[in-house]
Amino acid sequence: MAALPRVPLPAGHPARIQTIPSCMHSAMRLLLDAYDQAHELANDVWACAVEIDCLRRAGLTNNDLRWLVRRNYIEHAVEITRPGKKQRQFRKDSKLSIAERTHVVLTTAGATIVRIDNSQRLPPPKGDRQFAERNGQRSTARLVPEWDSARRELRVGGHIVKQFKQPAPSQETILASFEEEGWPDRMDDPLPPQFGVCEKQRLHQTIVNLNRYQKAGLIRFFGDGTGDGVCWQVES
Repeated sequence: MAALPRVPLPAGHPARIQTIPSCMHSAMRLLLDAYDQAHELANDVWACAVEIDCLRRAGLTNNDLRWLVRRNYIEHAVEITRPGKKQRQFRKDSKLSIAERTHVVLTTAGATIVRIDNSQRLPPPKGDRQFAERNGQRSTARLVPEWDSARRELRVGGHIVKQFKQPAPSQETILASFEEEGWPDRMDDPLPPQFGVCEKQRLHQTIVNLNRYQKAGLIRFFGDGTGDGVCWQVES
């Protein structure tokens, strides 16, 4: 599979163009996280290809996938990796055929579009009154998440975003660390080392899990671009 380029947000892109239907936002953020993590870990987009089941749980339908394929925003293939193989292997079928073992990756064009879409929905930078005034927006207080370790609930603005019914030690460690530090924009990986475990891959998977099964999609977690840190932002 081809190595992937790092895709920056293009300079001078139109300020208000809806590029991705709102029903696809959660799934496309998962794909962008995987795209960025693949760049950090292996420089091969297929190393972190996302399972079709994950995208379906994020609300993506087969017809949504076909829509994205037609616009060259994604590619998909069936995983055929044999036991014991270190590198994942895939077989590409018909562009519009979706199978149970289908895995999906963003194309370069798709990664660019998702970054544009995300940039349009971000709130003004914290404390930047001039930015807000130029855009006709009021300066508002920063909305900070809250992790209740006793109830095992993550809340944003009083709304429950995640509620853990089963043990999730890695996710809960990250949330507890953010809560203890006062929710900085970025935090070093707080997960303790484990023998034989790739720390970057573990952090990536934990970030993916933090974004899954949210009762309300009000917060997004993502890597810092190095594989050693985790960031967050409240969704507008």
